[in-house]
Amino acid sequence: MAPASFDARTQWPNCKTISTIRDQANCGSCWAFGTTEAFNDRACIADYSGKGPSLPLFSTADTVGCCNFLSCMSMGCNGGQIGTPWSWFGKKGVVSGGLMGDKSNC
Repeated sequence: MAPASFDARTQWPNCKTISTIRDQANCGSCWAFGTTEAFNDRACIADYSGKGPSLPLFSTADTVGCCNFLSCMSMGCNGGQIGTPWSWFGKKGVVSGGLMGDKSNC
């Protein structure tokens, strides 16, 4: 039975992406944001102990710029495939990076 209420922000307070909304601006990169954020959430939840610092945010810009046509069948800000970055994450990984202009994770 499902609980009457649930808030992921209180369940996993050190997982930054659960409470952070990133802005993709006018870039058609929802495919990269969706997969990178989901990957970030899953990695944090899997690693979660509640005792240490949170994992860094993974870079949506890295996914947009590097998971390109040859490796992901995607075209950066001109659209992409929601399913292909998952394999790319496993083969190549993804660097850290926060919100636009934020250099704290670099």
